[in-house]
Amino acid sequence: MGLISLIGRRNISSRLSHFQLNSVQLSRTTVSDTRRRSAIMGKKGKDGAVTGAGGEATLRHIKYREKIGGKLPVPGFIQLIAVGNGGGGSPRGLIVNMSHFKYLFNCGEGLQRISSEHKMKLSRIEHIFLTHSSWDNVGGLMGLCLTMESAGVPTVTLHGPPKVETIVSSARTFAQLRSLQLVKRDMDDGEYEDSAMKVEYVPIFPSSDSILTGQPQAKKQRLSGSSLEEDVAVVYVCKPHPRPRAVSLEMLADRDIPAGPHLSLLKDGKEVVLPDGRLVKPDDVLSPVEVADPFLVVECPTEAHLNSLVTNAALMKYEPNTEAVSLSLIVHFTPDSVVKTSAYQEWMKRFNSGTKHLILNEMGSDVASEAIYEIQAKLNLVHPQIFPLLPHQRPSNEVDCALQKDTESLIYGKTNLKYTYRGKEAKDFIWQDCVKLDNGIFIKEVMGSSEFTENLKSVRQNLQDQDTSGAVSEYPEILFLGTGSAIPNKVRNVSAIWINMTNDSSILLDCGEDTYGQLYRNYVTVAPEMLRRLKAVFVSHLHADHHLGIVGLALARYRCCVSAQSAFEPLTVLAPGAICNWYNTLHSHAIPMLDLVRVIPLENFYPSNRNKHESIYCKLLSDLNLKELNPVRVLHRQFPHGLVLVHASGWKLVYSGDTMPSPELIQAGDGCDLLIHEATMEDFLAEDAKDKRHSTTSQAIEVGVKMNAKFILLTHFSQRYAKVPVFNDSFSSQVGTAFDNMRVRLGDLKLLPLFVPSLKSMFADEYLELEEKTEKRRRQKQLDQCQEKQLQSQRE
Repeated sequence: MGLISLIGRRNISSRLSHFQLNSVQLSRTTVSDTRRRSAIMGKKGKDGAVTGAGGEATLRHIKYREKIGGKLPVPGFIQLIAVGNGGGGSPRGLIVNMSHFKYLFNCGEGLQRISSEHKMKLSRIEHIFLTHSSWDNVGGLMGLCLTMESAGVPTVTLHGPPKVETIVSSARTFAQLRSLQLVKRDMDDGEYEDSAMKVEYVPIFPSSDSILTGQPQAKKQRLSGSSLEEDVAVVYVCKPHPRPRAVSLEMLADRDIPAGPHLSLLKDGKEVVLPDGRLVKPDDVLSPVEVADPFLVVECPTEAHLNSLVTNAALMKYEPNTEAVSLSLIVHFTPDSVVKTSAYQEWMKRFNSGTKHLILNEMGSDVASEAIYEIQAKLNLVHPQIFPLLPHQRPSNEVDCALQKDTESLIYGKTNLKYTYRGKEAKDFIWQDCVKLDNGIFIKEVMGSSEFTENLKSVRQNLQDQDTSGAVSEYPEILFLGTGSAIPNKVRNVSAIWINMTNDSSILLDCGEDTYGQLYRNYVTVAPEMLRRLKAVFVSHLHADHHLGIVGLALARYRCCVSAQSAFEPLTVLAPGAICNWYNTLHSHAIPMLDLVRVIPLENFYPSNRNKHESIYCKLLSDLNLKELNPVRVLHRQFPHGLVLVHASGWKLVYSGDTMPSPELIQAGDGCDLLIHEATMEDFLAEDAKDKRHSTTSQAIEVGVKMNAKFILLTHFSQRYAKVPVFNDSFSSQVGTAFDNMRVRLGDLKLLPLFVPSLKSMFADEYLELEEKTEKRRRQKQLDQCQEKQLQSQRE
């Protein structure tokens, strides 16, 4: 633990009612990044509103609110959506979608990626409610806030346990928000209310001698400054406002009541006298008063919180023997170990028999995405070993079933399961939009292209001609868990490369958000064993998309060791030393990073410093069977490094991290067997790449040529190249392209260039669009050059 610097730890106030994060320029938040984020949030229109693919302004609710004087009407539509069901490798989150804006309950890692695939407009989120300060609930919050800021969202209000906001604010050294205001509403301020509903905060606490009385907790406990605040959970009682009563045309016709201005008076609850002398009361012409049943959002994080939950007077009033309105729905984020306890089961039974229970926890279906499996099924046609089917899409696995069976009132949620509270199909679940896997449909789509089938035949023939069966060493095996830059999209997650060095040791190069989810999808039941084999994580630099996944990965690794009753050692994290400041803050706010990881600053392994840390260095080399492990300074931002690995058996692998072409990396990697280099942009965006200190595809390939690399594998593509990059004349028989969930060994590398014709035809529509955009940029560049020459001639 002594390797982690404690310098910079601060005594952060438990009550931050309103703050705006540091406005320092964030290199990642740029104009081009904003364009990439439009894939998730929508695109900005001429008037500054953000518009989606259909042109609808997703920030229209803000303009509409301003237009009508600040208060929106009671929504005529309310729908709850399981944006993540909490199943294995999946985030958990609940969106409450309303006519003009949205609430989000909890935000696990990978949530914005799922939202992108299912076209949920995150830019309409105005309030985020957190049930507990665990990483499972906040792991996706930093990335989500950055993305929402890029979409033009001005303010987000955070509701939840005390100090939960510091988890976001502590990330400001690498994830600054420049314009988005993050407002924390204190729980002591009482229930929240807007035009849609009232939301009551009901805190529940872990057991203590003073709480374990078995009696209802009638007296409200103040949270700020309380010794219980560190582990408080919050139950949210959501009470939608009833819709205004509408004039019934049927009732008007039955009573022969003419239209006119008197109808507005009746809608306002006033009686009117018609010209013929008849007295008309509001009940004579208005629809019935709506009974707006409340719904609960609950997390009882541990058995220690159970007594506080089941004896809570604020919740008891919704039981059938009270005068309160019965509940329509309870959404449970409670872990399965607590749900199965007799106390929790009895508590659930105390509510009205018509109350439905939606469970969002680890017992739900593991499958949260269709796109991940669709592209894998298609790539599998090209090479079934390099692009293996993921376990959940193999015929022997039934993936549409949760680990628990549903009953009439107890539902284990699937991702994109919807419950309509108000609107058509009210008070019912909608299942047809839930994720379903069908490899046959995916394959049929691509095999319908005659161009693809011809190219596939040609590729398979070429592969047979280069059959290396039995000649390829099993290790190292390189598994790409994330090959995109900045933010995830539905087929490329952010940076992560898992390298199996032997059958009992692995190293991870970078660890973007939801890396553990990607690992789980590749290994499922074997994932715990893979985590226990992990010896180290290398963090190339401190941009959020390269290390936000470490917390979730380290927590999962710890749980696996405890579950297997195996010895636990903190995970070694090789990273710029500045990462310690964030981990120290997390540790002081309920996420025990100082117990989970051991940070070794990369600076310690520079040749000039290595003698001071020789024992640690040699231990790491031994664990990974390496001869050398050399961090190399490169040309980017946020303490950038590349990495050179030299194995005891002689092979040499170089990883660039994020960088412009780096002479120091070229020198350090000379003669390597494999260079994995970032190729964020295409060649016609060379100026953009220079501004952002990234590389183009041709620049990355040129680095490999100068390095005398035997093979160059490109990764870290801008999300504008969602499926394939732009292939150009620089590509050769020594150059390949990485995809998420691709597995390669050194002997497989020479096969990758053979795949290019099939990839172009497999993604023909997308590739044609890329080529058209490239040609448009080329013509524009020529035009700009001509205009510049004309201006220069005029000046002369």
